[in-house]
Amino acid sequence: MIAGGGVAALEALMALHELAGGYVDVELVTPTPEFAYRPLAVAEPFGLGEARRFDVVRIAGDHGAAVHIAGMKSVDTVVKCIVTWDGRMLPFDVLLVAIGAQAVTAVPGSVMIQGPGYTGRFREVLRELESNQVENVTFAVPAGATWPLPLTSSP
Repeated sequence: MIAGGGVAALEALMALHELAGGYVDVELVTPTPEFAYRPLAVAEPFGLGEARRFDVVRIAGDHGAAVHIAGMKSVDTVVKCIVTWDGRMLPFDVLLVAIGAQAVTAVPGSVMIQGPGYTGRFREVLRELESNQVENVTFAVPAGATWPLPLTSSP
């Protein structure tokens, strides 16, 4: 059983299919039937690209896995089952949890690009800059950030 629908979960699903295809049954539990490749979302407001979206159900099917579209509420390690948001109990022998990280606003009141679908406010700020409605912008990169947009200073 793989819990998650992001890069790590799908990579694990593909690797299990490749390495143990006929020996294990794989099930994927994911809250959404779509995977969005998030790194390209930072280019969307600038018209330089867009996050690509993929059908998780098709990917799983292509790799011999069953899919449960459901969020994971809890894990019962004694009974060895996942309890979903809608109350289903999904049994497992081995569970790989690959639910990813949760984006948080590091600077209160700031505008962030959190991934596909979150670029509208950033586009609005760009329009405000172009029309001189906003005079100054501060780019803040919190400590520990690993992938900030390239920043340059100008006089």
